[in-house]
Amino acid sequence: MPIVVDEPARRVTVTAGPGFSGRVLAQAVARMFDETPQTASFDIILDVRDTQTGATMDDFSIAAQSYGRAPRSAEPKYSCYVTLDTNYPLLAAALAHLFPDREQKFFVTPESAHRFLDKAR
Repeated sequence: MPIVVDEPARRVTVTAGPGFSGRVLAQAVARMFDETPQTASFDIILDVRDTQTGATMDDFSIAAQSYGRAPRSAEPKYSCYVTLDTNYPLLAAALAHLFPDREQKFFVTPESAHRFLDKAR
């Protein structure tokens, strides 16, 4: 699963391909926060269009625990989920609870997520 860190843009792009479970995805993101804690202050684009992650709140909690240990800047941060699953926006309230200093956004293409972040920054 590619995780691309763009330090100058303060942006991370995670692309989950076919066959990745929600647990594997959460563990990869948690490892990123643990190994490169500055990424907790970056915007994140998580593209899950090509997989049925089956992510549960327990899975999101794995990433949230690592995120909570990382030092973070006070500036606004965005988590941009790229998905065609109409149920993902229903997770927004729960994700806001796990990641209280991040705004959750949902997009249907990675390009639209990048455009949003380019304008927001």
